[in-house]
Amino acid sequence: MFELESKGQKKNNIDLVRLDSEKKRIFKIFEKSKLIEVHVPSLLNASELLDLYGEDLRLRAYTTSDPVLGEQVLRPDFTLPILMYFLGSGRKEAKYFCLGNIWRRQKVSSIIPSEQLQVGFEFFDKSGNEKVVRDVEAYLLVMKILKKFKVRAVTGDLQILTSAINELNTSEYKKNALKRHIWRPKKFKRLIELFSNSRMAFQKKSILGDFDKFSVEKSINKSGPIFGIRTKRDIVERTDLLKKELFENPIKTVDKSFIEKVQSVHSSLGDAPKILKSISEGSKKFSLAIDNLEKRIELLKAGNINLKETEFMVTYGMTTLEYYDGFVFSFQVKNKRLPPVAQGGRYDSLCQTLAKNKNGFGAIGSMIRIDFLQKI
Repeated sequence: MFELESKGQKKNNIDLVRLDSEKKRIFKIFEKSKLIEVHVPSLLNASELLDLYGEDLRLRAYTTSDPVLGEQVLRPDFTLPILMYFLGSGRKEAKYFCLGNIWRRQKVSSIIPSEQLQVGFEFFDKSGNEKVVRDVEAYLLVMKILKKFKVRAVTGDLQILTSAINELNTSEYKKNALKRHIWRPKKFKRLIELFSNSRMAFQKKSILGDFDKFSVEKSINKSGPIFGIRTKRDIVERTDLLKKELFENPIKTVDKSFIEKVQSVHSSLGDAPKILKSISEGSKKFSLAIDNLEKRIELLKAGNINLKETEFMVTYGMTTLEYYDGFVFSFQVKNKRLPPVAQGGRYDSLCQTLAKNKNGFGAIGSMIRIDFLQKI
């Protein structure tokens, strides 16, 4: 028994030595790249995170109630706390990194622990001219850290799909609804089907019939007190708007097909622009997104990235990377049961919202599951 315990203890000691060695190696890379280490709290205010994740937060994070501070959340990632730190610093630009634990609920069958040791870094820049440069800088930094490991790179670009949605000849309401549900593929598919003229009129009337079976206002009155931001009037007006949008400005079949073609693009990173151009039909905003992709590819090529071996998916990250709105990436290992050892992306819209500034600023970040590196 003593011998077994000694062997187990010896293995744990070896793992800790390896982990410490990895930390020191990564810290040296960050120091050479002029990143500054910051320390952020483990307990965060729930209201700020709810604005970011929505009500889904409670399904994935650990929450607790404090009689003075209100609802608190154990840090589910580093992005928001580092962003808040930057906003309070008064700086115009910064490069930060942070090491520590994050906590997220996992499925019973998952081999991912609820508590993980991660290192995260974020680049902030209030100059909008350097976004593509910062994208590549962040990507190459992660590549440098993972250089000695066998990993497979997967990239995506949420700007491609949002730009394609902006080109649709339909109401702003429909466009915003689709963009809001980009991270929920099944709901996105149902919405574009519902809003398109391919959905038969009698089916839409059936949906309206369900609306008309009851009075929304009376139902609200019977349901008791209203919680949340929306008032009773907001709910009634929203219901009326939904009924109206079912029939007005439907998405044409050709436009629906355009979105579906964009979503289906899955190729090497080097081939992606050519494929996207073949379905763009000269759309201005969509073409701008392709131009940014090409600029990024040229810079990655200059950084000796093998474009043929780097995967590109338009829809990559649209189920897990909730607040990203531009370039996204991850580095995956051969064991498909393991999560990506690193992933990240651009999140300018979140910065604009939290800064309450129309101009906003640029931000891209990444996290590395440092405790998974020794399992590769």
